[in-house]
Amino acid sequence: MITKRLVIVLMLAAILSLAAAVSAYMGNHRWRAQDLAGEAMLPGLAAKLNSIAQVEIRDKAGALILQREGSGWRLQNEDGYPADPARVNALLIGLAELERLEAKTDRPERYGALGLDAPDKPEGEGGGTLVTLQGQDGSALGSLIIGKLRAERLGDAVGISGTYVRAPDEAQSWLVSGDLRAASELSRWVDTRMLGLTRDQIARATVTPAGQPPLTLSRVKGGDGQQSFTIENLPADLTLKSPSGAMLAATDFAGLSFEAVRKMPAQPGVPASTVELTTTEGIVLRLLLTRERQANWVSIAQLAPGSNQEAAAALKKRIEGWQFRLSETAARPFFVTLAALTEKKEAPAAQPDGASPAAPMGDQEAPDEDQTPGQPEAE
Repeated sequence: MITKRLVIVLMLAAILSLAAAVSAYMGNHRWRAQDLAGEAMLPGLAAKLNSIAQVEIRDKAGALILQREGSGWRLQNEDGYPADPARVNALLIGLAELERLEAKTDRPERYGALGLDAPDKPEGEGGGTLVTLQGQDGSALGSLIIGKLRAERLGDAVGISGTYVRAPDEAQSWLVSGDLRAASELSRWVDTRMLGLTRDQIARATVTPAGQPPLTLSRVKGGDGQQSFTIENLPADLTLKSPSGAMLAATDFAGLSFEAVRKMPAQPGVPASTVELTTTEGIVLRLLLTRERQANWVSIAQLAPGSNQEAAAALKKRIEGWQFRLSETAARPFFVTLAALTEKKEAPAAQPDGASPAAPMGDQEAPDEDQTPGQPEAE
């Protein structure tokens, strides 16, 4: 007969047996993970770097695909616009050099704290960045979800002591060596400055919004050697609101950043504004801004190369055959007006009724040398 005491003993034995099994599994799992510490996160990738033909980067903001072309890289999403090869190569070398430092969580509910949720997980609190590498034949050469950086205080300074990562098909996450960052944001992979100029390089700008008269701003040098901008053919009754207004209106074009790029369409559209820029080296550029579905697209033509042939060639290569999309804020300089930069001059003070203006000192008749001031002239 099975007694109550025997049932209790059997239950306790079963619980202890289960606990021992779990403990053994966890211990073995932990040791297996720790045994990998010090090894490459992506074994063998260093030998395959030259075989990588495509890099896909996917995060919560979207996806971006980089394709190898010769010794360079192009952005598939942006009609093949050239990417900065140094930035792409830095990512690939960084991936190949990753070394496992410490095993972290293997529980999916904790991935968010490390930024390791899959980027397509809608409820994830910390979506990671999935990087996928493909060979020329389409074969998979490696993939990794990149999460948060781990910051560590060293005295009074805070430094980066590693990056949290995990393979997308594995539960185990890792802290790896290095500062590894990737994102689908365009500015991560190209210099998004449309012209790549500085304010000091702008000598003249003529802005002509559609239906408006041209507004020309020119760099001038004052008597004290200081440079500023003036408005050409400024009406006599107007003056600048501020000395910096004309300068900013002319030189804001130098550093405009684009948010997307595409190949020049066969029909660029009707310009909403035209700008002609002249640099201090004599390069002349014409910028045409068109509106398409509430987006601002700018095409650029080089009209004259100026004195620096090398700089002109580099700029032409950067802009020729491409159209750049600007945000509403970046497009504002294309629509500057005379009224925005100037104001009416103050009228001269009115004279009292019946009073005549005092004659200038230079127009007053000087007293006779023989005449004593204050006495009547002798007849």
